[in-house]
Amino acid sequence: MEQVEIEMSSKGQIVIPAEMRKRFGLTRGDKFVAWSKDDLILLKPVIKLSSLRGKYKLRGGTRELAKLRSEDLRLEKERTGERR
Repeated sequence: MEQVEIEMSSKGQIVIPAEMRKRFGLTRGDKFVAWSKDDLILLKPVIKLSSLRGKYKLRGGTRELAKLRSEDLRLEKERTGERR
């Protein structure tokens, strides 16, 4: 784990060092999730959905999703006692 000393401004802002921003592909406006545990503050970048585009291929993606949705609706109707 890399450790770098940084300083907080009077407004409570910190600057993530340039090499870390580059390594994680961080740009202005990126969002983070923050946790605190014991004496640690942890920041994790929120994954941009656009970065996942094309990463995972689905065969017949739209058709398969429509089929799953239809099945889900059918099961929900059965569960609630609805009839068509």
